[in-house]
Amino acid sequence: EKGQTSYTSNWGLAELREEIAKYLARYNMSYNPKSEILVTVGVSEAVDAVLRSILNPGDEIIVCEPCYVSYQPLAQLCDVKLVHLDTSVNGFYPTASQIEDAITEKTKAIMLCSPINPTGRMIPADELEKIAGVIKKHQIWCLSDEVYCELVYDGHKHVSIGSFPGMKDYTIVLNGFSKAFDRMENRLYCLLGRTYGADLQTTPVFYNLCSNYESVWCCRRFAQRMVRS
Repeated sequence: EKGQTSYTSNWGLAELREEIAKYLARYNMSYNPKSEILVTVGVSEAVDAVLRSILNPGDEIIVCEPCYVSYQPLAQLCDVKLVHLDTSVNGFYPTASQIEDAITEKTKAIMLCSPINPTGRMIPADELEKIAGVIKKHQIWCLSDEVYCELVYDGHKHVSIGSFPGMKDYTIVLNGFSKAFDRMENRLYCLLGRTYGADLQTTPVFYNLCSNYESVWCCRRFAQRMVRS
């Protein structure tokens, strides 16, 4: 009767994306809700969508370990080489020097998570800034999983690598509602990134994402309305 049972846009409800954009402002990030925010069904689907849109067979992706269980198999489905970066040698968070040493001419992306699943460690803000410098220097993608950004304690504050100068061009942020806001039943997440990237990213990345998944990707309308409220 209220017309709330139909499909939504593949991008997600416009009013939800507008609220997400407002929320991101508290972390010093600015994204256009019309073209730079995409609502997904779970973080695994979000990671899968991004990797299929930016990777080609033979590329390399750096995965910081230990990590969320889905990162590696989703990358393997893209027929790429996984470069395993052991963070246990540095207190369980990656450093800029480690990442620089792992980069080759075939490196296309790095997968970061902070706060980190499964250890709970945060990448210190000063180290994140150094990592941002390495990413810009080598012009690679940074997938930043920030779904636990609200679960920080003891006076710590979450800092997104996408908030550093120039990093919006290279960063795709993954965030969501199930962990931070205890909405496990909704399984709603969001991808954030520029419609057009920097020098090495000359294609409309987010439009490619939506095109790749337009036949299967549509989050439940009632779940999106619930999260928005």
